[in-house]
Amino acid sequence: NVGGWGATSAMVTNSFPAEGGQKLLLGKVTERFGYSVTPCFISGARGALDHEKEFFLDGAAGRLYLMPPGKADSIYDAAWHPADPSGLAVYAKKRITVIEMYGVTNVIFDRVNTMMGGIYMSNVTHCALLNSRHRYSSHFTMIMDSAGEFAQGGTPHDPENSGVYISGEGCRIEGCEIAYSATGVRLLGIDHIIRNNVITDIYGGTYFGNIYINHQTLVRGERGGHLVERNTLARASRDQIVMTTGSINPPDVYKKCRILHNELADCMMNTEDGGAMYWFALDGGGTEVAYNWVHGEWGGYNFNPALYADNNCLNYRYHHNVIWDIDL
Repeated sequence: NVGGWGATSAMVTNSFPAEGGQKLLLGKVTERFGYSVTPCFISGARGALDHEKEFFLDGAAGRLYLMPPGKADSIYDAAWHPADPSGLAVYAKKRITVIEMYGVTNVIFDRVNTMMGGIYMSNVTHCALLNSRHRYSSHFTMIMDSAGEFAQGGTPHDPENSGVYISGEGCRIEGCEIAYSATGVRLLGIDHIIRNNVITDIYGGTYFGNIYINHQTLVRGERGGHLVERNTLARASRDQIVMTTGSINPPDVYKKCRILHNELADCMMNTEDGGAMYWFALDGGGTEVAYNWVHGEWGGYNFNPALYADNNCLNYRYHHNVIWDIDL
């Protein structure tokens, strides 16, 4: 389901004929921040294969059903001609994470590309991902909590909830492409640098956006202090840069962050009541948001602005941002 505050999911337990088609009987649906709206899509049904690159895995039989890509022979031939499946490369995800680090210092991955697995850097210091490509890192289909904290089989700290997860101090992601993932980069701790990256097609629809700055995991009693600059953040199912709190009264206090010279394009593609940059009930500690380009918003009936300080946020400084094709 899409179109609410966050993505909503449910298991189809039965179906029966109804006027105009079939009526679906649903099991337990997403609890927090999700609500029933249209449109929606169905996955995991062999009978629903009707478009190129869709697939269905019959685990019991050990068989993969695939609608292969194809093309028309010419502009005069409207018939679809699928490619020969024997000539296609089909990749399957085998593990949740492809890079894991715990409590290490000064470990650098430079020009190391990954695919179909998350990157988990827990309680690390001065580590880095540089000049690399990371695609299809995170994927889940069942969402118990649209805030993003509970995906299928996950908890708030499980790496499967993040394309890239970093906690600790003074780490860097620079010159990377992070794309086609349910969630993007998740930052916990202090003083990380996210610079000169392309983070795009973050489709999960939870509050874990392209960059999710989290209040958990303090370092010497502090959180935040991050530099987010010169990134291209595009095509987000919900927000693109998020800062969260664990306490509303009093709010969590962040060390000053700097969000500078980024381009944010096409947010809120499947959800409502969010924005390109979204803060919730926190003290930004003087966080500076400046020299950013923000444009393109796909939401419909709700308020989806470029800069959304929700629920009494304070201590942010905005200046010299260029905003178009999106609410202020």
